[in-house]
Amino acid sequence: MEEIFDITVNDNIKLKRYIKDSNLVFGDEKLELETDSYERFITENVNASLELDESFRNEEMLIYKYTNKKTTIKITALKKGNYLIKLHHWA
Repeated sequence: MEEIFDITVNDNIKLKRYIKDSNLVFGDEKLELETDSYERFITENVNASLELDESFRNEEMLIYKYTNKKTTIKITALKKGNYLIKLHHWA
C-alpha cells in the first residue's frame, strides 16, 4: 500500500478498508483511512506532489490529485470530527 499510494503509514491514521480490483487490462486500488487531521496526513504521510482540484471543492469534501501518478485523494469530514481519506489509484 505504501508504494502504490506513495504514503507513509504511522499511528496518526487508521485503516478502514483496502480494495484491489484488477484484470489483464487494468488495475484499480482503493484505500480508505481515518485521521483526526487531514492537513497532518497530507504533510506527514503523503510523499508525492499534490495539487488541489479546485473544480470540485466544497465545504464537505476536498479532492487532491497526484501530479505524477494516476491517483487521487478524496477527503470528507466525519460527524465526530475526524476525516475519511479515500485514496484511489488506477493503472
